[in-house]
Amino acid sequence: MLKVVIKTVTIRGTPVTFQVTAALQIARPTASDVPLTRVAPGVYSCNLPEGDMSIAATAESPDYWKTETRVMISPLPRIHFGTSGVGKTVDVDFGTNPITLTITLTMQKVSDVRQSMGISFGSPQTVMDFGPQILNPSGSGITLFNQTPTPAALLQQNLYMMKWKSSGTIVGVYVPQAAGNLGNYNVFFKPPRHGGWTTPGVTGLYMTWTGARDHKCLIAQTELSKSSYIVCFAFEEDGPLPAYGQHQSGLMELLEEIDYYLRLDFKGSADRPDVRNVALSCFSAGAEHVKNVCGGPGSVLLSKLKGLFILDGNDFDISSLANGNRAIRIYVAERKFNSVLNSPGSTVQGPNGSFEFHSTGNIASGNPAIIYLYVPLAFWHAYDPSFTDWMSVHQKIPGFFESHALKTSGI
Repeated sequence: MLKVVIKTVTIRGTPVTFQVTAALQIARPTASDVPLTRVAPGVYSCNLPEGDMSIAATAESPDYWKTETRVMISPLPRIHFGTSGVGKTVDVDFGTNPITLTITLTMQKVSDVRQSMGISFGSPQTVMDFGPQILNPSGSGITLFNQTPTPAALLQQNLYMMKWKSSGTIVGVYVPQAAGNLGNYNVFFKPPRHGGWTTPGVTGLYMTWTGARDHKCLIAQTELSKSSYIVCFAFEEDGPLPAYGQHQSGLMELLEEIDYYLRLDFKGSADRPDVRNVALSCFSAGAEHVKNVCGGPGSVLLSKLKGLFILDGNDFDISSLANGNRAIRIYVAERKFNSVLNSPGSTVQGPNGSFEFHSTGNIASGNPAIIYLYVPLAFWHAYDPSFTDWMSVHQKIPGFFESHALKTSGI
């Protein structure tokens, strides 16, 4: 006789308190379902006869993806076990009568659905590499910026499409080559899709596509900057942003779910999620989510926040977010976020009213705590006469300056 116990836990290893449906099947030698007895919330058990067999334990819940592990049982000369199913644990207690096999299944709220989306992209991709000072006041045309078109090598297998089970919302996740032991995250918030785009889709426009002037190429900019921060791109097209677009606690929950999933995939096991540092990036109306997150309930995320990167985002008060060792990077085509300009620093004046401000206070990397770039439409028209309206400039800013924010902040 063999006793089997199925335990379901959260990614933090705590017993579940929500509704779970568990099942156990014998796959070999004869397929059959095994009745389970619920002995505690999220804990089930049954007895099996000794023998050479293969079993599969599963658990699922409305807000959590189905999780499964398979156990191969060989009875001679004594019971041996082999398992499959990443991130699941199997423990055997030979000191009990009957012998007890405990299968622990971790319930997860995100799962990678990239295989169903057919996403592919080329490598390398070329993006703009800027010097620490962006403006070149003595230049003309394209030399008004201190820029160099530079190729960045990308790894297609490192792009995930994480789907949040309860809402159906998808978060694009790219793990850069410098990510190392994981744990650092840069969350990019954008506005909902609007204006009749004709691009191949929101994923392509922001993360992978280089087919038009307004592409953003976030993953190429991340690789170019040699950032160790995993970029997380929050969609709204497939469902509304859940709590992670509303407050700190919700965003930390999302990052911990992603972190746990990546640790399983990259390392084969994970005890707990370990989110160490966070940066927030935003474009246009995506700044509203950053405003909500930073002003909402919770305190853990702000204690981990190392960078705030605003790419022509909607204006809001960020004075409480500017502290000694947090990188603030602002790139705008209209004057806003002016409170940061009250800090001590130096300003480089460019043509057509443009200017670039660097604060005198430095962060740990040795770079200025605050960099503020103002480049209005008239400047862009002098840079390239094809820029004739505000929207074309507005769309270009995140595709140009995210890499500068990452490089100059050490993120």
